[in-house]
Amino acid sequence: MNDLQSMLKDLYLISGLNISIYDIDENIITSYPEKKSPFCALIEHNPESLKHCQECDHNAFKRVKKRGKIDIYKCYFNLYEAAVPLYTYGIHTGYLMMGQTLTTSRFDREYIKEKAIQYINNEDVLEDAIKKISV
Repeated sequence: MNDLQSMLKDLYLISGLNISIYDIDENIITSYPEKKSPFCALIEHNPESLKHCQECDHNAFKRVKKRGKIDIYKCYFNLYEAAVPLYTYGIHTGYLMMGQTLTTSRFDREYIKEKAIQYINNEDVLEDAIKKISV
């Protein structure tokens, strides 16, 4: 597990993207960084917004399982994410997820704020979290 965590850390340092490994049943095995991004951590505090995130991840896993290849998509809150199938000796055994990133477009940040404000009651905290999302 230490080797896997070390590899995820190296990938994170190169890309700046949060990276997680899930088993075939969609249970998280490990992640780097271990903490969610400030924006995602904020979103997870609200059960309704968390449900959107879980649903989005689940749908990505389903698409990857069906197609057998990477799926790059936008989550409910308009962040770019990717799900990749992992294979062991040719058998699909899990998923690598990476993402929680934006483009440089001002529209992306405005859209995220518009979607998230209904779940977050502190606009200043929300804006600060959005500013910390990787580009």
